[in-house]
Amino acid sequence: MAYFLRMESSYLELVDILATEEKVKVKVNKDIRKLGYLDPNGNRENLPKGFVVELPLWIARELSSGTQPPLNLILPPVFKSGHQQVMSACAELVNLHKASPYYYQFGVHLANCFPSQRTEISSSLKSTFLGRFSWIMNTAVNDSRVDKPRTLDAWESEMFDEGRKSYVRFQKWSQGPHTLRFGSNTCINCIENFYGDFLKYSKQSLKHIINKNVKKFLYTV
Repeated sequence: MAYFLRMESSYLELVDILATEEKVKVKVNKDIRKLGYLDPNGNRENLPKGFVVELPLWIARELSSGTQPPLNLILPPVFKSGHQQVMSACAELVNLHKASPYYYQFGVHLANCFPSQRTEISSSLKSTFLGRFSWIMNTAVNDSRVDKPRTLDAWESEMFDEGRKSYVRFQKWSQGPHTLRFGSNTCINCIENFYGDFLKYSKQSLKHIINKNVKKFLYTV
């Protein structure tokens, strides 16, 4: 069973447009006439069977529609099992922005375009998130003087910003003129509200990416 949940998207969303501009390698599994111009390195009229070409995802998506798509996806390295092993070992050291600046959105579109690869892609999305979530949140809230890592993809960057905003708001509140007695209901409510605010954005976004088991984990943090 694929650990995958469809992310809502819109053609008019800038992030979706940018994500589908990323290029993928595909293998032609039957002759495609009059589309040789899609090969930037050749001067051909047709795309022959067995030919490998790199296309923007939105073009590959259009060509792959129908019951017998003429293209087979060559899975990008960032979604392969080897990448998951790296994530398990040292997720915070991976430059996800360099590998794919819109990694999560790109992966969701990719899985929707090529259902045969959905299981592996969705598994990679889940393992990547689980491997990096704690590190991103810890970096966001431990010290506001620490700059945002440049290795985050677009969605992780938004998540970091939300965590940092919540942290700054909490710091301002805790340094206010009032006193806070540890263990009091006021203290407990404050902490609950802080973490509720802190995780609100990530919880809402996660439901578009990962399965209900991971969501259940987050809601019990």
